[in-house]
Amino acid sequence: MKGAIFLALSLSVVVPAAPPEGWLQVWGDDFNAKELNDREWIVRTDSKLLSTQVPENISLRDGLLVLTGRKQEVRGKGYTGAGIISRREFTHGYFEARMKYPKGAGWHGSFWLQMHDGQGGTGPSKTLQEMDIVETDTYNLTHYSTSIHRWNPLPVKMSVGGHAVVTTPDLSLDFHTWGCLWGEQETVMTFDGRPVLTAPAKLFPQGPQQVWLTMIGHDAGKHPIDNGQLPAEMTVDYVRVFSMPLAR
Repeated sequence: MKGAIFLALSLSVVVPAAPPEGWLQVWGDDFNAKELNDREWIVRTDSKLLSTQVPENISLRDGLLVLTGRKQEVRGKGYTGAGIISRREFTHGYFEARMKYPKGAGWHGSFWLQMHDGQGGTGPSKTLQEMDIVETDTYNLTHYSTSIHRWNPLPVKMSVGGHAVVTTPDLSLDFHTWGCLWGEQETVMTFDGRPVLTAPAKLFPQGPQQVWLTMIGHDAGKHPIDNGQLPAEMTVDYVRVFSMPLAR
């Protein structure tokens, strides 16, 4: 597939608190520029759940990516969120982001791997799988979920690699690191270097994926957006992708 980066990985998985020694960073963003690099990122622009995602809610400040949620009516939604999607596509490798969540209920913040639908949204027609490294609903900031879904071939099957709910410190008080070691044999999700979910590769198809960082409005069924905590800001220190060194 044009523009894809294919990373070879075949090993017995041992998950470190950082990329394995000797691995090479092949892509990433430390967000130290003044503006988002639009040669590397696509802006999420769909309307989903409680919010419409808009470019104006994306900013870089003090070396951080800031995704902002606001009470603002756009395209039939009462709130606006934000998100970015990598233009590059990846297969096997180690993916990592360091992030902090906002206070106040009503926001769904995620770091995950899935193909972009070509129109700024999450339509599944172009993707084989969705790998949710972290999904946090901010009504409860002391846990998050991680899972793998199969979108194609049809029929859709959710949580093909299992689903884990991870207990954490308050995710709004400090930055934490989430990782995904996506191998040909196994995929391992991590929180601050600790494995929290392992899925055999045979449980789901393997195809190119793009990197997503997003925050959208979501009441999680019974927890409306806390208007007293707006604007809400999810901040990202960095996102990075690593591969094994090529054999000489």
